[in-house]
Amino acid sequence: MNYKLAQSLEQQERYEDAANVYEDYLTRNPTSPDANIVGSYLDGLRRMQGALSAAESAMNARMYPLARKYYQRALMLRPDSQRAKAGLDEAGAKIKSTLPPRMRRESPLDQNEFPRGVGGRQRRPGQEERQEPYDQAPPARIFRRGARPTPTPRERYP
Repeated sequence: MNYKLAQSLEQQERYEDAANVYEDYLTRNPTSPDANIVGSYLDGLRRMQGALSAAESAMNARMYPLARKYYQRALMLRPDSQRAKAGLDEAGAKIKSTLPPRMRRESPLDQNEFPRGVGGRQRRPGQEERQEPYDQAPPARIFRRGARPTPTPRERYP
């Protein structure tokens, strides 16, 4: 077996070709002592190649969140894969560019600046701001809005 050839193909991120080299070795030497190790390594390469091909087909179909998921899976299998990192970055950029502006996570505010409505109710466009100062409590309402409560007999007949 030519380990150096398979390793150089992996470094070039040609996982399909490297898997073929390992597979040829296993077909020629099925009873060798390192067949189990090479078999498990071949399985990892096949999973990596499957994740990358699924991600690329999702990118071609413009299914960017699915492509991002497959690129993340590929990075879990091989954290040093430049192909998966570049694809993940590209999928993230495509997701950001296809979202409407109100759904993007980009904010026109500075990193240290908080929006005015944090923690409270967000105002709608055209909604007026409260006029009373914030250090005073709003006037207390004793009765509910709507119909008045039923009067007691003493209130009815004084």
